[in-house]
Amino acid sequence: MKHQLITQNCNMEKGILYIVATPIGNLDDITLRAIKILQSVDVIVCEDSRVSAVLLKKLGIEKRLLVIHEHTDSLVLRQFVQSLADGVQAALITDAGTPAIADPGTAVVSMVAKLHPEVKIVPIPGASAVVAALSVSGMYANQFVFWGFVPHKKGRAAFFQEIEQSEKVSVLFETPQRIAQTMQSLSEFLQPSRKICVVRELSKQFETVYRGTVADAVTLLPEKEMKGEFVLVIDCK
Repeated sequence: MKHQLITQNCNMEKGILYIVATPIGNLDDITLRAIKILQSVDVIVCEDSRVSAVLLKKLGIEKRLLVIHEHTDSLVLRQFVQSLADGVQAALITDAGTPAIADPGTAVVSMVAKLHPEVKIVPIPGASAVVAALSVSGMYANQFVFWGFVPHKKGRAAFFQEIEQSEKVSVLFETPQRIAQTMQSLSEFLQPSRKICVVRELSKQFETVYRGTVADAVTLLPEKEMKGEFVLVIDCK
C-alpha cells in the first residue's frame, strides 16, 4: 500500500466521498456494503494507517492510503478535497466506528461540503459505540445527548454539572487512564440515585457491561478491569 495522495483525475465520474463505518473491535462487524465501497474507491483516507492496514489486510483489499488527522497540514487536506472535485472517489474511515463522530474526520467532511458542494458525501452506516452502548443500557433513550470524551483538565467540573442538569440520557467516552477519575467525579457531581451503565471493550473478547447507580460509581469497576475503552451511559435526572 502506498500512502500518497491521488493528484490526478482517476475516472470521468463526479467525485464522491464515502463516510464508511468500520468495526469498533470485532472485525467481523464490517458490513457487506462497506467492503464493496472500500474495494471500489480510488483512495482510502484514514486516521492511522497502521490500524487501518489490519482491517484492509483481513478483507484482502489493497488501496492507496492517505493519512489525515488533527495534525495534518492544511495544504494536504485542501489538495485531497480538490482531488474529489476533480473526480476522485474516496472512502473516509476512522480507527474504529463511524467517522466524524468525536473524530478528526469532521474537518474533512466540513471542508468538502463548504468548498465543493457538488461533491457527493455518502454515509455508509455501520458500527457505532454510542448506539451499541445505548442498546444494552436498559435506559429509555428516545432522546439522548452525546458528550464525546470527558475533558481531563479545563472545564471538567462544568462538564459534569451540565450532565447533572440534563433531562436526557447522556453518553460519553472515557479512556483507561482516566476512567477511575471519572467514576469519582460522577459520585461527586451527580445525584446518587441516577442509573449508570458502563460498557467496556465493546464487541471485543473482554466486553463487559456494568450496571448500577451513581452511588456505586467508585466501586462499580474492579481495578483489574480498568483497561480498554469505555462508553458510559447515564440516565436522565
